[in-house]
Amino acid sequence: MARYNRDVFEFIDEDADEWLETKDVLTVFKDNKWPTIKGKTPEEMVGVIMDRFSTKKKGHIDFIEFCGVIEYLWSLKAVMEYAGCKARIEGWIGVIDKVFKFIDIDGKGAVTSDVL
Repeated sequence: MARYNRDVFEFIDEDADEWLETKDVLTVFKDNKWPTIKGKTPEEMVGVIMDRFSTKKKGHIDFIEFCGVIEYLWSLKAVMEYAGCKARIEGWIGVIDKVFKFIDIDGKGAVTSDVL
């Protein structure tokens, strides 16, 4: 994984100065449609990432900090996938609830075999 991260870092680091600048991260973020949260724009998300991970040289991320960004994005992706799955489950529960209410003719909250 470290070799992969290094290859990606070097690909993004166009000027090969061992620092990723905000504009570099934003370009990759937009080109690859990386996830955003809470309705934030890609610019806002990159700002959050830079604020959170740029500790040695503000507005720049070195390789070690970049590895932290990748880990953060993977965890964000997992959270979003879970949330999407949960939304689908809740959607199905809503469908089942509507079907049950349709079958529950007398509205007593129970369905007997004679109704089916």
